[in-house]
Amino acid sequence: RHDSNQQWSHCPVVPLYIRIPPQMDPGLGCFPLPGVVDVYVLPAVDTSGWSLGDLAVNKERVRDLFVRVHEEMACA
Repeated sequence: RHDSNQQWSHCPVVPLYIRIPPQMDPGLGCFPLPGVVDVYVLPAVDTSGWSLGDLAVNKERVRDLFVRVHEEMACA
């Protein structure tokens, strides 16, 4: 049973960035080729101060983290 008034646990979010080389997936995603993907475990995001009222802002902060990592990987 889900109680909408129940306090959520504030567990940290551990972002995973999965880099698929273009040789495996040239961008269409329909027929990937065999190969090795790189999985990066990013630092945990502390959610202890989050509230449901800040959900949209925090979602964007986590998204921005992925965008930054993606841009860094493209430059590497």
